[in-house]
Amino acid sequence: PDGKLLYYTKVPELGPGLWSVPTEGGDEFRVMDSVRFGYWAVSERGIYYIDFDVANVGPPSVKLFNFQTRRVIEIGRVEKTVTWKTTPGFSISSDSRWLLYSNLESTEADLMLVDNIP
Repeated sequence: PDGKLLYYTKVPELGPGLWSVPTEGGDEFRVMDSVRFGYWAVSERGIYYIDFDVANVGPPSVKLFNFQTRRVIEIGRVEKTVTWKTTPGFSISSDSRWLLYSNLESTEADLMLVDNIP
């Protein structure tokens, strides 16, 4: 938000992780380990993300890495069906009051062949 750092993830095949690099140039830095491609967003308060790496049987946690305190806190949970292997989508409103994420409910498809169409 301040324009000084660019945050990014790498291709999902390389695994989780969030990196940053100064916009003025410089070396990349690994910011966090548990951030997954497509399930994170930056706001003025910090970096919001879904933590899929926490070992539990409940729904994944939504966490915030606070820029001021440099600490991670849990702010909520998403549905148990949300998984990092599905179509990612994650965003935070500019005032950090609303969080939007995608959840793929079904991957079924029907293919049909239609012959003799007039």
